[in-house]
Amino acid sequence: MKKSEIVKGKKVWYYPILGGSERKEATITSEPYEMCGTVCCKIDILSSVVDIENLKER
Repeated sequence: MKKSEIVKGKKVWYYPILGGSERKEATITSEPYEMCGTVCCKIDILSSVVDIENLKER
């Protein structure tokens, strides 16, 4: 996803492995922000941040 598409409350698919086929339902719980040069956000199914490249809109 693009940084402009990251909105709190949006339902997404989370791919634990980028390019993999396994996916999990999730909801974005934070605004996007940069961490160590990577745009990240939080989702409801993990306690850590995720790279927005691992998300796809449901």
